[in-house]
Amino acid sequence: MKGENKTKLQRVNYSDTMIELLQESESGGHYDKPVEQRGDSPDKEMLRFEGSLGDLELSSVIDVPSIHSLMDSFQKFAGIPLAIVDLKGRVLAGPGWGEICRRFHRMHPETCRNCIESDIELSSGIPEGKYRLYRCKNNMWEIATPIVVAGRHMANIISGQFFFDDTPPDEELFRLQARKYGFPEEEYLAALEAAPRFSRKSVDAEMAFLMKLARMFSQLSFNNMNLKRLAADRNTLVDSLRAAEEKYRGIFENAIEGMYRTSPEGRFLEANPAMARIFGYDSPSELMSRVTDAGKQLYADPEGRTEFVSLLDQQNNASVETQMRRRDGSLCWIHLRGRTVRTAEGKIRYYEGFAEDVTERKTAEETLKQYGSHLEALVKERTSQLEERNRQLNLEIAERKRVEEILCESENKYHTIFENTGTATLIVEDDTIISLANKEVERLFHYTRDELEGKKSWKDFKLQEDIEQLMEYHSLRRVNPEAAPKNYEMKVIDRFGSLRDVAVTVAMIPGTLKSVVSLLDITRLKNVERALMNSEALYRNLFENASIGMFQTSPEGGFLRCNKAFAEMLGYESPEEVISSVVNTATDLHTTIENRALILSTLEQREWFYGEIPHIRKDGSMMIGKMAIRRMLNPDGTIAYLEGIAEDITEKKKVEEKLKNYTEEITDLYENAPCGYHSLAEDGTYLRINRTELSWLGYSREEVVGKMKFSDLLPAEEKALFMTKFSDFKKRGWARDHAYTVIRKDGSRLPVLINATVVSDENGRYLMSRGSLFDNSERKYAEEALLEREKELRLKAQNLQEVNTTLNVLLNTIEKDTEELKERVTTNIREQVLPYLEQLKKTPLDEVQKGFVQIAESRLDEIASPFVKKLTSKYLNLTKREIQIATLIKDGKTTKEIAEILDAKKRAIDFHRENIRKKLGLKNKKSNLQILLRSFS
Repeated sequence: MKGENKTKLQRVNYSDTMIELLQESESGGHYDKPVEQRGDSPDKEMLRFEGSLGDLELSSVIDVPSIHSLMDSFQKFAGIPLAIVDLKGRVLAGPGWGEICRRFHRMHPETCRNCIESDIELSSGIPEGKYRLYRCKNNMWEIATPIVVAGRHMANIISGQFFFDDTPPDEELFRLQARKYGFPEEEYLAALEAAPRFSRKSVDAEMAFLMKLARMFSQLSFNNMNLKRLAADRNTLVDSLRAAEEKYRGIFENAIEGMYRTSPEGRFLEANPAMARIFGYDSPSELMSRVTDAGKQLYADPEGRTEFVSLLDQQNNASVETQMRRRDGSLCWIHLRGRTVRTAEGKIRYYEGFAEDVTERKTAEETLKQYGSHLEALVKERTSQLEERNRQLNLEIAERKRVEEILCESENKYHTIFENTGTATLIVEDDTIISLANKEVERLFHYTRDELEGKKSWKDFKLQEDIEQLMEYHSLRRVNPEAAPKNYEMKVIDRFGSLRDVAVTVAMIPGTLKSVVSLLDITRLKNVERALMNSEALYRNLFENASIGMFQTSPEGGFLRCNKAFAEMLGYESPEEVISSVVNTATDLHTTIENRALILSTLEQREWFYGEIPHIRKDGSMMIGKMAIRRMLNPDGTIAYLEGIAEDITEKKKVEEKLKNYTEEITDLYENAPCGYHSLAEDGTYLRINRTELSWLGYSREEVVGKMKFSDLLPAEEKALFMTKFSDFKKRGWARDHAYTVIRKDGSRLPVLINATVVSDENGRYLMSRGSLFDNSERKYAEEALLEREKELRLKAQNLQEVNTTLNVLLNTIEKDTEELKERVTTNIREQVLPYLEQLKKTPLDEVQKGFVQIAESRLDEIASPFVKKLTSKYLNLTKREIQIATLIKDGKTTKEIAEILDAKKRAIDFHRENIRKKLGLKNKKSNLQILLRSFS
């Protein structure tokens, strides 16, 4: 930095020397004054310039138009042609060459080459402060003296195309030249005759002037170069300072630790967002407005601030850790670092520093402190440098302006032609030919000055359709300058055929038919304008056709703009109807005026408001809008208007409400189900459990979820079984009716039954289980009762089996006794009854008695026969009366006969006959009853 400041000081001193020399030149001072009388020579001052000129050319460090005008005036006044020619033979300034050179020597290729070679070769190697007189290759005298800038030979001042008055030109030699190169002989000799003649004394005087002029050009060129470098250095320094300031501001606003500035009384003068966050405030402005006494409102112990301020007053810098109070009343530990800022008289202006919440982050204390100190030192250093650089630059700029004003006063034409510096400027002759152009013209059209000046017409760069109108302006301007427009826009064509948009400013040079034309390239601006138009059209199309609502409102609540989607949300036909119908959104649109007030108060503190606001539609129904609104500010910081977007979420809110109710129902169903529900992690830890299962177990949710495993609830004898089944369950993916006994919190046991399924990810990896747990107490008790009943039934079955065996034996005995009884009865009837009936029939009997005997005999046979046995079988179920009638029917008796025998009515006998047919399966059949009864015998 010190070396850089020294360089700047050297440049300033040298600039002062240049200005002094220029003043001497204009006031008639002498350049040939001995160097030792001036102190350091300009050449030595030039050698102090630090840095290389590189490929810098003289045209870039001198004011070519001003010097050109100066030389032109000098020729008109003194009749001596002058020109500044660079080392490549290019004329940088001056009216140019004489007529013989301009019309003949510079027009023929060979003689032109002689001119250029003469300028380059014959004028090289001239010592600084000297001159050389030489005859050019076209046999005319020329004089050259070098222009040296910072020790570098950059150009020559040449005066030429003349003869000495004591040595007439060799006319015959020039006749031979005219013939050799094909020049018109008489015109060539006339031009030769017009060439100036000077005495050798006047040439010496002229060269003394030229050497002084070359020295002045060298000094002015170097001065300009230094001024440009100084201006560039100043811009660099300003940019550095601006970057440092932006860096500091960015650090201040985005720092993770608090930064503050407080008055001696304890009021905040400045605070960053981190400071506000530390103490629980929404913004620095809220912190500064609410905290009026930091000691009482922020310090846990009000004496803490007194002690901290005392340290600052004594030491100017202090660092403490103290307990402080946030906005919500909670306490926190803050590491405070501060310094005292005083006036020049030593009076305390304010305290400033850093605050860090070190409740959890005390370890960052030292790093942040060093960073803050470094930043403060950097700002001070940069500020000091900027102030010094700015002061020096202001002095240099003021001095340069004074020099420029002097130069402008000496040359009125230069001021007229180049009054719009920085734009492409050219001079146009009456015949539309460009006679002079600056470097901006070269950049605009990509032609060199040699290709433009005296050769090109402005019409060569215009579109064909514009030329007629522009020619009319051109002619009208030379008759009445006020009648033709001075400013207009048009398109031009450069060397490569590219079109450029330019803003044209045209003015006539007083007293001439020449016009000065300034061309400002506005191509980029036009492209930007076109892009902006396209962007605006795109924005308008997006605004008008967006599917979401968009709007702008004034701070007072009236609509400025809105799109169709927003109008449809509110039930209006068009945006125009919304704007005309809704005068004040607070009363005409919002359900309560507090909603509008909430939006405005929020936007006063931050840039955006986000929220869900109910609105009243045109038909009176409610529309809930999801709003995003931001403020647009005036230059003075007040709100110009509000703009935002809105989405109709009315239906969405209804769906959300239904979903909420459904979710609550599902949750209630899950929590209060008649069975337990739970989810287990891969290691069996509870991930989720419902209220029912918790009530059965006697635990709270906090005691179980994430802390207990299901196996923790099992008795020791069932844990191994559970782990085996749980492992199989994770592989199989389901479990059914797994029975366990869980131990409640109070130590009692609960029989449970579990059904579960596995929840896996897309790769089949186990995530958790979903299980249902049932109270198995009643079923357990039922199973135990069933087992007891089963034991009793087995015992009874065994007893019944024994009884059954006994009964079977008894039945067999009874059947056997019955058969024996039947045999004895049959035998007794046949042996002891029937013989007596036979003897009775042999006795004298009447017919009736004989009939009764036959019946008795028949009945006894039946008793002893199989027929009677069959009729008395339990399967036929015949009554005694029916057996009597069936027997008579078998014997062939008719119904009438049976009625007489049994002393019964015929209808009763028919009734019994029908019952017998039914019991024997002959109802509704044609089978003969007598035949069937006989088959039983």
